[in-house]
Amino acid sequence: MPSPETLLRSALPLGLLLTAAIPAQSKACGRYPLDADLLHPELVDGLPTSASRDVFPPNLGLHGSLPTDAQLEPGKRPGQFELIQGRKKKKVVLPGIFEIELRFSKRESREHRFYLRESSGRFLLRSDSGCNVELLGHEVWFADLDADGAFGGPNDGWIARGPRARRWVEEGADKALFQTMDSPLELPDGQVFFDVDPRGFHVNVLPELPEPDPAAESADRMAQMEAAVELWNAARARIGADPVELDEELSQGCADLAVFKAIHGAAQEVRPGLAGFTKAAMKAYSVAPSVRTRDPVLAIHVWLGGFNNRALLLDPRNRKVGLAVESGSAFVDTVNGRGAKRFDPYVWPPDAAAGVPLHSPSGESPSPLGDAPFDPDSAPRYGYPVTLTFPSPNVADVQVELLEDGKSMPVRFTSPEQPGYPSRPDNANTVWIVSTRPFRPGTEYTARIRCTFADEPYTREWSFTTEGK
Repeated sequence: MPSPETLLRSALPLGLLLTAAIPAQSKACGRYPLDADLLHPELVDGLPTSASRDVFPPNLGLHGSLPTDAQLEPGKRPGQFELIQGRKKKKVVLPGIFEIELRFSKRESREHRFYLRESSGRFLLRSDSGCNVELLGHEVWFADLDADGAFGGPNDGWIARGPRARRWVEEGADKALFQTMDSPLELPDGQVFFDVDPRGFHVNVLPELPEPDPAAESADRMAQMEAAVELWNAARARIGADPVELDEELSQGCADLAVFKAIHGAAQEVRPGLAGFTKAAMKAYSVAPSVRTRDPVLAIHVWLGGFNNRALLLDPRNRKVGLAVESGSAFVDTVNGRGAKRFDPYVWPPDAAAGVPLHSPSGESPSPLGDAPFDPDSAPRYGYPVTLTFPSPNVADVQVELLEDGKSMPVRFTSPEQPGYPSRPDNANTVWIVSTRPFRPGTEYTARIRCTFADEPYTREWSFTTEGK
């Protein structure tokens, strides 16, 4: 399974039914726990919203079938943890957004990638794998096919094998054929449908699919959008920029573009005559970045943690914006509703900021490093991007320095004079600095940039502190 580029908050599944009140067509109908061969996603409430060290309770974020003395223990490297069993309780860092690796126990060598996400005061621990259940001798495996951090969505699927089957792949086939989540499984005594807990803890096996609740879905989506815009505007307030507001027309363009890309793939150019084409999608096509997630709040976190997308979201000229989540992806349009406003250069992370992530949450394509990759696999090897954005590309003779507790550290940087990739020759009017290793927890960093701006000498120095300790 591919690692997810971007991850989302789970919500309780809609339409959970008490199956005892439904006439069963099959003896398999009922509620089943899903196999805990892997840890499963869990949404945790009540944790501190700021970075801190807190005791991680034995059953917090872990599948209920695991031993009650199971613990998470920090590993030797930043961001690496180990699941252990024993009486000794240790504290763990809850830093917001970063990748961790877990092991089931010291006796097992299997490693699985997990992601810890902070979103509106909630943390999500999730696996990028699947979960399974046995029904009348048939084994059913549910997969997070769109890698958005939740099971049972419209873009996910399941696959089954019978009592005597040893393989998931049918005879003569070269790969497994997943069924859509609304497809029935044919059992000897009738067909059944699946209503899977997005967190992967249980599945309801039903004689028919539950009716969706459009009103509840709409209210939940509205609440997520409001939370995303609130987070976005909070970041803009830190640099002294005015708040943005969602525009219905621009948001529809983002939604249309998401549907078009889901049909044809991310590389397909939007043009008339293709299925899903709309004028609104065409308008958003050249300006709207995307991330694979159904959670707009997580999308804002990811975009702010990048380079080009950060400049798009924080641009003080932004007024009306488009934002949509469709078909497992989030798209944002900050350009087509932009106004005209003069502004002073601004930095990110802001001066005196605390709880700054240790590295970028996702990476970016094309790479802002030019000849070096900055994708989701390589981004955690670097520190969190540090940027100084100007109102114009008239920036030259750039010199940068990044200090870690007062000591200079190796960095790479790009600027309007030395852009990272050809498609942005102005480098988004930004000096972009990234350390060649991740930041350390609970450490103060100072950025110094000297250059000429508008043919005049310009110097900027500011400091921030990273999350955890």
